Amino acid sequence: IEMYRAAAAELIARGIDGIHLDYIRYAHWSDCYCERFKKLYAARGGQNLADWPKGVDGNKGIDPVWVETRTAVIDGIVKTMREEVRKHQGVEFSAAVFDQPATVKVLLGQDWPRWAKEGWLDFVCPMDYTADIEGLRRELLEEMPIAAGAKTKIYPGLAIGWSGGENK
Repeated sequence: IEMYRAAAAELIARGIDGIHLDYIRYAHWSDCYCERFKKLYAARGGQNLADWPKGVDGNKGIDPVWVETRTAVIDGIVKTMREEVRKHQGVEFSAAVFDQPATVKVLLGQDWPRWAKEGWLDFVCPMDYTADIEGLRRELLEEMPIAAGAKTKIYPGLAIGWSGGENK
């Protein structure tokens, strides 16, 4: 986490106007099973250590301690960078986030509604990429209540014509 703080401080010292986190999440459920994460999981009371990492495999069920362990690491990076950015007036801090926040927290460790509520970002950009207008409406209707109670602005990222990895 200190690496992120140092990177933010160096960028700000060079005169940037803001920092945007484009990929602040895990790539998928199975990242990361390293020894560091195993220790973090155990310290939080994780019980599935005997058959590591199979005990926390999401294909076998959701382990809430594993989800919170992963989420806490990502939250720590966002909060640490926020603290550094706040030291410098006029520098903005934002992140691109996945839509469907409840699902993405479990799968990718990204709890962006918390970041918005806590005011850790100046604005958040949900990636509402769909070619389906009704799907876009559903995504926006899910995000709007988060924005209503948040200390963070929400600027949806729209990519009309993009669906399932195919540009249509």
